[in-house]
Amino acid sequence: MTIQEVYNDPRIIMLEEDIIDGYAPPFSNSDETLEYLLSKRRDMLNSLFEYNEENARLLTEFNQALRQALTDMYHRGYALYDEQKKLTREEPYLEAICYLPQEYAKNHPIQTERADKVWGTLTSCGVNAMYDAEGIESFDINGKEGEEYKQSLMHLLFLDEQEDNWNEGLPREWSKDMGLVHGFHTLYEGSHFSLYDLLYVREFNLVFKTTIDETTPLR
Repeated sequence: MTIQEVYNDPRIIMLEEDIIDGYAPPFSNSDETLEYLLSKRRDMLNSLFEYNEENARLLTEFNQALRQALTDMYHRGYALYDEQKKLTREEPYLEAICYLPQEYAKNHPIQTERADKVWGTLTSCGVNAMYDAEGIESFDINGKEGEEYKQSLMHLLFLDEQEDNWNEGLPREWSKDMGLVHGFHTLYEGSHFSLYDLLYVREFNLVFKTTIDETTPLR
C-alpha cells in the first residue's frame, strides 16, 4: 500500500475533513472532540503503516536529524547561558525547547491543502498538552554559584549516560538498529503525530528563553 493510497483511504479523508471543517485554528484548548479526531487519525494512519525497508530508512533519517537538532540545542543552550551569566551577579534562568516546524515538510509525498491544514492544527498550541508544554525535548538551567549545573548530552538524548533505542511500540526486529532517541518516543507515544507525519521531517524549531532579574546591577 503506497503512502498515496493511505492518504486517499476514505476513512482518513473523512477524519481530516472533519478536523479541518470544524476545528481549524483558532479553536478551544478544551475541545475534547478535536483531541479525539486527531488521536483517531493518528491510530488509523499507524495501523496502515508499512514496516518496510524504505520507511526504515526514512525513520532512521528523521531520528538522525532530530538527534542533531537536540545536540545543537544542547551546545547552543549552555553557550547562551554562560554568556548571560557574565552579565549578572545572580544566576540567569534558561529554558531550551525543541519543536517540530510549523511549516509542512516540502519533501513529503502528500502535498495537498488538506495535509497542510492538518499539520497546522497538529503544530498549533492546544491539541498536544505535553508537546505544547515541553516540546519534543527540553531542558532548563538554573545553576547556583559554585555548583555544577551542567547535565550531559547523552542524558538529554537517551535519559541515561549511554546510547539506547527508544523503539517501544515498533516491531523490534525492524527497528533494532535505529538508535531512536527519547524525543522520538515522546512524539510517538505522547502526541497526535503519526509515523507518516514524522518520516519526512528534517528540520526543527529550537526555542531559547532566558530570564534575568532586571534589578540586578550589571558588572
